[in-house]
Amino acid sequence: MTAIEITTTWATAAEDIARHIGDLLPGDVTVYTHSRSGTAEYALLWLARMGRLRRVIIGESRPGGEGIALARRLASDDNLRTAGTQVTLAADAASGLRMGEVDTLLIGADSVRADGSVVNKVGTYPLALMAHDLGRPVYVLCESLKIASPTWPLTLEAGDPADALTAPIPGVVVDATAFDQTPSRLIGAVVAERGALDHEALTALAQEAQMALASLAGG
Repeated sequence: MTAIEITTTWATAAEDIARHIGDLLPGDVTVYTHSRSGTAEYALLWLARMGRLRRVIIGESRPGGEGIALARRLASDDNLRTAGTQVTLAADAASGLRMGEVDTLLIGADSVRADGSVVNKVGTYPLALMAHDLGRPVYVLCESLKIASPTWPLTLEAGDPADALTAPIPGVVVDATAFDQTPSRLIGAVVAERGALDHEALTALAQEAQMALASLAGG
């Protein structure tokens, strides 16, 4: 894919992804989401604009609290207010109570591994386990450029310890891991600009990423 093709695809990807997830969801949907993905945010706004988003429940997404920023953004949107969409900010610890109230868990991704597992904000893995246990589909929304090559090293980055504990406690080590990895068995579908990706499509995109890396290394 050329640089121009990549730029063009990226520019229209969010709307394409929103339309594809719209095809997978019921007509009047309640969604749980986590962290703040630009792609997932666009999809939620698109669903509201189409009159199809009844309620969105947003976990605080601590440490970091990105869910709070997302809740503020959605609550200020005219389309959500016009549609009467309810925006609920939930404590992360209450996710087990709230997951049974939704139709789907809808998240973005920092990256998608070649095996179909998803790297995203820490807390995604337990949310996916809850959704799976309750029979709620987990949909991951991301551009195909986020699909990693098979040889790309897995690194679960750490965040700022102050996001978890503002005042240090002597003798206490803060685990500031910012990302986790959700296995593919818990993912209903990875939805990219070309639609829901099956194993074959994921493998092909991962190989494309591998060839692109090899090309860069050769250059």
